[in-house]
Amino acid sequence: MRIAVLEWICGGGLVATPHDEIPRGLRIEGWQMLSTLVEGLAMAQQNVVTVIDARVVNGTEAQRIRQLAEVLIADPLDYHRTANSWREIAAQCDATIVIAPEIDNVLVDVIGSLAAAGVELINCTADFLLNASDKHRTALCFEQAHIPHPPTRLLSDVDEDWLVEVQCLGSQSPPQWMLKPTDGAGGEGILTFNHADFMRYLEPAGHQSPDAKRWIVQPRLRGIHASRSAIVDSSGVCHWLPLVSQDFAASPESEGRELSHYQKFQYHGFTLPPAGVNSTPAGDVLNAAVAALGAGALGWIGFDLLFDPKTAAWVIIEVNPRLTSSFVGLSRAFEGNLSQQLIEPLGSSNWQAKFRPFRFRQLEP
Repeated sequence: MRIAVLEWICGGGLVATPHDEIPRGLRIEGWQMLSTLVEGLAMAQQNVVTVIDARVVNGTEAQRIRQLAEVLIADPLDYHRTANSWREIAAQCDATIVIAPEIDNVLVDVIGSLAAAGVELINCTADFLLNASDKHRTALCFEQAHIPHPPTRLLSDVDEDWLVEVQCLGSQSPPQWMLKPTDGAGGEGILTFNHADFMRYLEPAGHQSPDAKRWIVQPRLRGIHASRSAIVDSSGVCHWLPLVSQDFAASPESEGRELSHYQKFQYHGFTLPPAGVNSTPAGDVLNAAVAALGAGALGWIGFDLLFDPKTAAWVIIEVNPRLTSSFVGLSRAFEGNLSQQLIEPLGSSNWQAKFRPFRFRQLEP
């Protein structure tokens, strides 16, 4: 089978962006997902074609991937030519897997463009993609379906009554608040406020700015961060992979600061089996969450979760309707070829038995 693997960050989606303005974390994440998937598919005897941006992918990386796949070089001067080449490549393949962030609606736009051209995609589409790509829409779907999820408001709709109502759910007293872009990916753009700073932020009508509808506010909840991924087959069945605990740390620009609107966090990887977690989120809750987001789930999806050791309760923080960093680490921990399972899911096989204990570090090259 001929498969196109199209990754946004390293594959030409940012040709109009100066190289030094591309976040290092996104570049590393994009390259690791792209190279891991291409290598796995090549090992499974699939014919793979991909695109790379020569400014972003270094010579050693480019040489390695050329040994595994047919590689085209993105036009460094013309984004539209790159976008057209993606459609042309995908149209000539039996299947296409898109790896792209939700930022600026990129994931929705790229998949929508390819789907409209009749491309066979191994990606989430339709309502599931739209609802999972927008954190506010996710919150509305989960609220309606009674799925455990942090209280969420658009920044434009935040008022004192709501803050008082939900602040008791936070992790500390006084409460802390999370400000997130509705279309964020990874830890990009997420800010953490202590209560005093957040109230000062609201005073100059910050929640009434033109961009206020592009941000959500949530109380910062206590607990252990974890994630669980699934491969959704063409029948809509979710094949759940093992739970892992996520490792976060303050980003370098936040180090040495007291908690304030400057505080940012960076995803560093995961631990398998999960550290500090003595239960697993109920499968029926996770399946209900998938159903709540609507039709269209296919391929890799990732759930970010929070476990409260005091109550043993689980909360779903967000859903990623795309390949995630966990794919890279889980591929290394899997006793087999996890890339192959994206195109040939193992049915009811015991996934847990096929993974060895592993500690994945995102920023390791």
